[in-house]
Amino acid sequence: MDASKQSSPKRERNPFIKANIISKWLFLWMHSVFRKGRREELDASKLYEHLPSFDSESLTRNLQPHWEKESKKKNPSLMRLIFKVYGWQFVPVCVLYSLLEMAIHSFQPLLLGGLISYFAYGQTTVTKESAYLYAMGIVLCSLVTSLVFHPFMFYVFAVGTRVRLACAGLVYRKCLRASASSGEGLGGQAISVMSIDLSQFDLTFYFFHDLWKGPVEACIFGYLMFRQVGWTSLIGIAFIVILIPLQAWAAKASASFGTQSAKHRDARVKLMNEIIGAIQVIKMYAWEKSFGRLIAAVRQSEVKAIRGSMSIYAALQCTNMISKISLFLSLVAYVYVGDLVTAKKVFILSSYYGLLNDSLLHYWPMAITTWAQTLDVITHHAALDLEAIEADKQQVKRVLSQVDRTSKQLSKGEEEDPATVQDENGNAEQQLQGAVSYDTYKAYFRALGAPFLVCLVLSMFVLARGCQALMDIFISRWATWEEDRGYDSMDDYEATRTKMVIWYTVLLLLTLALFLLRTFGFFFMCLRISLTLHDQLYHGIIRAWMYFFNANPSGRVLNRFSSDIQNVDVNLPQAMMDSLQFLVDVVAVLVIVAIANYWLLIPAAIMVILLYFCRALYIGASRSLKRIESLTRSPIYSHTNQTFHGHSTIRSMDAMPQLEQTFHGHQNTNSSALFLYVSANRAFSFWTDLICVVYILAVTFSFLVINQSFYSGDVGLAITQSMTLVIMCQWGMRQTAEMENNMTSVERVLEYAQTPSEPPLESPKSVNLAAEWPQAGHLRFQDLRMRYSPGDEDILRGLNFESQPMEKIGIVGRTGAGKSSIIQALFRLALNEGTIEIDGLDIGKLGLHDLRSRISIIPQDPVLFSGTLRFNLDPFDEKSDESLWSALEDVKLKKHVSSLEGGLSCRMQDGGSNFSMGQRQLVCLARAILRQNRVLVMDEATANVDTETDILIQETIQTKFAECTVLTIAHRLHTVMDNDSVLVMDAGQIVEFGAPHKLLQRKDGALLKLVNQNDAATVKFLKKIASESYMRRNRRDSLTISEE
Repeated sequence: MDASKQSSPKRERNPFIKANIISKWLFLWMHSVFRKGRREELDASKLYEHLPSFDSESLTRNLQPHWEKESKKKNPSLMRLIFKVYGWQFVPVCVLYSLLEMAIHSFQPLLLGGLISYFAYGQTTVTKESAYLYAMGIVLCSLVTSLVFHPFMFYVFAVGTRVRLACAGLVYRKCLRASASSGEGLGGQAISVMSIDLSQFDLTFYFFHDLWKGPVEACIFGYLMFRQVGWTSLIGIAFIVILIPLQAWAAKASASFGTQSAKHRDARVKLMNEIIGAIQVIKMYAWEKSFGRLIAAVRQSEVKAIRGSMSIYAALQCTNMISKISLFLSLVAYVYVGDLVTAKKVFILSSYYGLLNDSLLHYWPMAITTWAQTLDVITHHAALDLEAIEADKQQVKRVLSQVDRTSKQLSKGEEEDPATVQDENGNAEQQLQGAVSYDTYKAYFRALGAPFLVCLVLSMFVLARGCQALMDIFISRWATWEEDRGYDSMDDYEATRTKMVIWYTVLLLLTLALFLLRTFGFFFMCLRISLTLHDQLYHGIIRAWMYFFNANPSGRVLNRFSSDIQNVDVNLPQAMMDSLQFLVDVVAVLVIVAIANYWLLIPAAIMVILLYFCRALYIGASRSLKRIESLTRSPIYSHTNQTFHGHSTIRSMDAMPQLEQTFHGHQNTNSSALFLYVSANRAFSFWTDLICVVYILAVTFSFLVINQSFYSGDVGLAITQSMTLVIMCQWGMRQTAEMENNMTSVERVLEYAQTPSEPPLESPKSVNLAAEWPQAGHLRFQDLRMRYSPGDEDILRGLNFESQPMEKIGIVGRTGAGKSSIIQALFRLALNEGTIEIDGLDIGKLGLHDLRSRISIIPQDPVLFSGTLRFNLDPFDEKSDESLWSALEDVKLKKHVSSLEGGLSCRMQDGGSNFSMGQRQLVCLARAILRQNRVLVMDEATANVDTETDILIQETIQTKFAECTVLTIAHRLHTVMDNDSVLVMDAGQIVEFGAPHKLLQRKDGALLKLVNQNDAATVKFLKKIASESYMRRNRRDSLTISEE
């Protein structure tokens, strides 16, 4: 059965299926998508049906028996399995493509050398017909490369995606069948593998052929260069080869920094997940600053690791200078040997060194690194095999945080509702519309807070590229000067040559220095901006109103802190760097070519116009498809996470097949979006390449067609520069689009950073708040109205009541009556109208921390955080050990905590899972004791604990909080029938307020109706509690009066 039909609307058939081979090869079938994207904003409803070859369920089903067979072996290997099942699909194609690419790379520089020879001063060996053939060969090499490269990359992407989908299906199936005792740790691993690790397969197969291509090309090019300039060519090759170990070290260090930053990012996202999941409790405890410090510490460690990897990336960005240095070393050696420098030799060497630089120093290490990371991923994936988990726990590289840990404040019943488990609609994120605005770019750079520094760093791009262009022109003119023999004597020749070498050296060193300054300056500037944006995001979220968290599922909020911040940290600076470099490169190339032949400004202008229109056609669809792909990815992780939260319900209702169908449906929707997004990228790159090939044709043949003489150096320079446009344009144009796509992360971060904020945390100076306020705990509600968000209806409607100091008040009512809303109003978590006074002071005038830190709360669900028990009791580290042990003794936990390793410093596991529910509630009670406040709120604190803990809590409340005002939200009436007063709520209004015994005397009273809903024995028991408590209180009041 096709899983998508279970969870997706009927979609239009993908035009790729009915396209002919020419349309597929040239990506012509994409024109309808580009047209749609240009006319309107695409959304998920416009997606086509997924391709049958990408069907998640079929791929998983096909891989399952192979994996089962492999897992029975002594040393099971997922890598071996992938090559066995999918190897025939990609290995032969990669071998054939690499052979073709090596042949083109070998011949094109020789053809270029032949054409340049035609323009050499006084040459007679190369005829015009031969020159035309050389020119045709140059253009054909570029054309064949463009025609083959993108269809090949598109093909290997499809193979990688099929592997990823099949492996993700296996992971989900394994997790779905895991025992409930495997717990959230396995859920975290599953989401880690799906969201981060398996996406590696989208890249891995792109680089398979580069594993051997670099070394083979080095041998071939070395031989061809040796034939041109003899042993001096080996100096340049030796320089490149010497740098390979350095490159390998850089790759290893980068991977190490990457692992560190991933570990710290996981810790930060896990912490943010806890914060978002328990945001209401954190606000009520006034612990925002404490968690802010924790986040800041983890973030600093993460940024330190990112700075390390960024430094390496910045250094590697300067590797295009290596080919220049290799050329410099070979030419200088060649000059001092006494040989003549010709334009032909210069540009053949320049071309080969440029190609070697790419294949040996760029793609080969990248291929090794990518496949090493893939092996790491495979280890991680294999560790998810349930039998292996226990044995191999230490080998699992990292356990990422869970995504979407229940978004809203759900009641217990809702958490276990299978409908809730399966409902993903609430997790679909809003799709930002339209292009990224100029204001977003402005806000991004403004975050640095130093506009002069931004201008200085950006100007370095122009200076560095200008200096490089000067160096290129200088070499071409030098070669022309040598060929023309523009000197009077040998002494003059030697002196001029020495000057040439000196100038060449100065230009090279200056260019290198400017490149390093430009690159490092830019990346460190971006990292500073990223730090600021994360701080703004954290501040925006932690200070947001509670209605924000009710309206936005935690997965959506967490996405900002995970993938969006990662984009801003790493992907955006890289894409922006490439885009700026592309811009200055294109201008430099067009200027250099125009210097050689000003008529070439005409095809250059046409090319720029065509590229602009091509990008305009592409950008709308690409931006939308990128956003849709991100949106359709979230439900996969949310669904996996919710599967773990509803594990027991799923098992009891035998809902595994339906959930697996839903998972495959989400995968299919996402693969449909990803397929279109990658197709758009490939189509755009393919078409821009063809435009650039036409420009190369114009440049190459212009020197032959235009009837005037040209310097051989200028011809070589113009053609080699125009040839660099192919890679430059398709990469650069894509990176400008990628930059804009990544800027949507900045847009999303800024959107949440600018979320409407709660009132200030600190009280204004005009409020003279006593340090010991409140002393009496005297509450007064006057015409209190409350709503959760600005557009909502009132939840509390005109509440008026007053408590006596130290009074114990139970608040009862049906579900939805507004009981818990009173807590929201008291802690100012929602929008209040009217007044609440505590000891005569209007709480609306206080800073939120001043208010919330003076009221204690014991919540319905005991919330413990990862970290030590000490942190959970006293996050600000204000209390002494004696105070903490005393509080633990009061709640009968001292003996248990003493027996744990570390005592107060014992570690809490996820949500305090190493403590029982009762123990967790007792820790919350110990928190309340430590705060020593005069007002205590209990939100049905004994609803989820055993009878023994219930009695202990009630006794502790009576003894430790005897002199406090206590408000108890009660769902079970027996917990409040001995209170001084009971407040009965209905539909957001107070219907009764008074002593429970007196209220029960009222015929048709609201409290009596609630009591009478129980069986006769319980009714009798509840009335007896109320009566005895009333009598006891009356006797105590009488004694007090007589003593006075």
